[in-house]
Amino acid sequence: MLSPEKETEQNRVIKEKFLSFCDLFTLQVRAIPTGIAVIFDGKSLTYEELDFRSMQLASFLRENGVKSESIVALSVCDGLDLLIGILGILRSGGAYLPIDPNYPSERIEMMLEDANPVLLLTEENLVTKFSWIHEKTVLINKSFPNEVVNQNETVLPNQLAYVVYTSGSTGKPKGIMLEHRALAYAALAHQQLHPSTFTALMLGSISFDASLIVITRTLISGGTVCIPKSEISADPERVIDLIEKHEINYTLCVPSFYSMLLDKSRELPSLLCIDLGGETMPNAIPDIHSKIAPNAILHNIYGPSEYAVGATFAKIYDPITRQVVKITIGKPFPQTQIYTLDANLKPTVPGTKGEIFIGGPGLARGYLNNEALSAEKFVWVSLPNQNPMRLYRTGDFGRFLPDGNLEFLGRIDFQVKIRGNRVELGEIEHALCRHLKVKEAVVIVREEPQGNKHLVTYFTALDKTDIKQELRTFLINLLPKYMIPSAFVQLESFPRTLNGKIDRNALPALPEKEQNTALEPQSKLEQVLSDIWKRILHLKMVGTQSNFFDVGGDSLTIAIIQTQIEIELAIKISITELLQYPTISRLAQHLSHRTNHKVISLYQDISAQKKIAFSRFKSRAGR
Repeated sequence: MLSPEKETEQNRVIKEKFLSFCDLFTLQVRAIPTGIAVIFDGKSLTYEELDFRSMQLASFLRENGVKSESIVALSVCDGLDLLIGILGILRSGGAYLPIDPNYPSERIEMMLEDANPVLLLTEENLVTKFSWIHEKTVLINKSFPNEVVNQNETVLPNQLAYVVYTSGSTGKPKGIMLEHRALAYAALAHQQLHPSTFTALMLGSISFDASLIVITRTLISGGTVCIPKSEISADPERVIDLIEKHEINYTLCVPSFYSMLLDKSRELPSLLCIDLGGETMPNAIPDIHSKIAPNAILHNIYGPSEYAVGATFAKIYDPITRQVVKITIGKPFPQTQIYTLDANLKPTVPGTKGEIFIGGPGLARGYLNNEALSAEKFVWVSLPNQNPMRLYRTGDFGRFLPDGNLEFLGRIDFQVKIRGNRVELGEIEHALCRHLKVKEAVVIVREEPQGNKHLVTYFTALDKTDIKQELRTFLINLLPKYMIPSAFVQLESFPRTLNGKIDRNALPALPEKEQNTALEPQSKLEQVLSDIWKRILHLKMVGTQSNFFDVGGDSLTIAIIQTQIEIELAIKISITELLQYPTISRLAQHLSHRTNHKVISLYQDISAQKKIAFSRFKSRAGR
């Protein structure tokens, strides 16, 4: 790490002129030439070795036509080659395009066709994967000239540094263009957040932009980047082995993967800082973290790829005070501006919901080959008493709390309409993650063949205890009844994308509707309720222990159930009560002291006219 005197000199130089990430790395090469820069599979490179080999590659690339704004693709498995490739491309003046070799071939081809890189750097064992563009393919580990120009290519702040592809709403990946000012800003901002010299573990795909910030913030601080092989990075137990072996003290990953690490480990004493981002952090994580990694700061990082790896941060656990605070996405990084605006691009009142807009030096240039989408998402906004500014509209809802922290409230594009009610799936997910037994939760819409839509929750919990009814009751106190999911499906684990995020498209089908016939009605009241359920839910049989929602009930049919109970049993009952007592046996027990047994007897001889009236009522309710 730089001495205090040299750190002062570094800060002075940074303030006087723009320094790219490569410039900042060079300062470290001069300060600690023999320090270990990268570890991979038992091999390593010092700072001066990484410096020389990346300079060799940069010279080769310049000799082969790479210049400012040239896109160079990089697809490698070897972690040493990854860092040589990134630095070599940036030092040549070109822009780095990460291609994860584990991605499906169709996605890789789509990315390469869209970006049209001047060259593709890869390894010998991957050449056949890119045979269709063989004329552009170069082996990164081939022999390059020993003579290199020992200086970085001068780059300007607005020069293209890298392109990262994320999923697009149309199904086609979109390439986000980030400039050198954004990359340098992100590295320095994260360094200021935790300025220690770390041995950092890079988790996730090389196409995951968070991987790049782990690399850059570590190398400008004189730390060591530990890169696991791809088959290790997806295995929590082997990742924990790496953490222990190399005494890893920093990593950045998605909350769902970190939750898996916490499940597998008794204690992780070497960890000093954990940054989580990319997903909503469940409430269960901070308390477990404080026990498993009590020496580590826990940050919640928020920011889309359109803003260079992090726009806001919140310290959720402080190892000094040993305190856990309420989960928010915190406050902006230095020089970053955050606003919540309404549909007319006017600021919302603090405490009220609005769309999150981001501005500042980490802002992307836009989308590659897509000017229309760039104009739609990167907008010029005029706010009171301020000059017009360019902001990115995130598509996320948020609100500012009284203490100035920003609360994330879900995605705008996760907004659906259920029987006329507009429902934001993110709001339900956010509420579920407040339950201390929930690790992760996803809410989706399932549509039946006849067109009815139902909300379905998939979740994982701290143990295998069935908490479905507990969750349903928990949500009753937080959400309106039309937002209570019809089905709760508890999973041992979620399917994952290569970046470690939950793969919503791979969620399992709903289990068959429960029709527990083992427990038949034991009283007249249970029989009455059972008959009502069967008529309304179109069931031939239903057990007294079956959950109303598990056998097909939803927010519409529960209202019909309420009305039928009031009509046929002369009992006033609220929707809340029906939600709290969702089985026939529990509901009957709850209502037993309020029933009129004469009414029940009359019900046994229900007339054809009553059935017709019910049929007409249900038809009107369905409309």
